[in-house]
Amino acid sequence: MSSLDIIEEPFIIRDVKARMILDSRGNPTIQVKVVTESYGVGVANAPSGASVGKHEAVELRDSGREYFGKGVSK
Repeated sequence: MSSLDIIEEPFIIRDVKARMILDSRGNPTIQVKVVTESYGVGVANAPSGASVGKHEAVELRDSGREYFGKGVSK
């Protein structure tokens, strides 16, 4: 099976964990790890974009004391 094969079976999620990491510019961002019932694992990071515009994603920051209010603990 290659990474391009389509899997017909549904994935049953066993566990989801999120944590804060720092992106390549040193800004806090979120990393999520998903584990399926068959112990498949997927990890994804969501770094913030440097561009601005009306079609950009909205960031949710915690406004806390750490990281000058740019933390992602909400």
